[in-house]
Amino acid sequence: MKKRRFVLRDSDYFRDGEDAIKLEHCADGGNTCRSQMAIMNENLLLARKFIENKEFSRGVEVIRKAFDSTFDLKEDKCQSCSKFFRLSITNSLTHVVHDLEEMNSGLFRSRLHQAEITAAIKMLKEILAHE
Repeated sequence: MKKRRFVLRDSDYFRDGEDAIKLEHCADGGNTCRSQMAIMNENLLLARKFIENKEFSRGVEVIRKAFDSTFDLKEDKCQSCSKFFRLSITNSLTHVVHDLEEMNSGLFRSRLHQAEITAAIKMLKEILAHE
């Protein structure tokens, strides 16, 4: 059985309260984006909790909020980090789509999540169009 990538126990990937996106290096010391990163991380943690509770639509919406918030970083020096943040958030959404598709395939598949898959794929396409 394959392990899901986004929906994981606390100890498998990252811990509750641990930031999903961390700033490793910044010429500005992260002063410009610190509050924005807090919003993104809060949204990604909330999305993870929604998805763990099988509230996939709400989780995907919160991932979209995290993605949209990256555009609030307007300074030229922050654009490379903004792109990295968007890539990380896009990867999270891609993992959700993959997990949902896995639940809808195979011998014990259930078509319960078809609407969520369709909505998540649509949102992923919209997000990828912004990049």
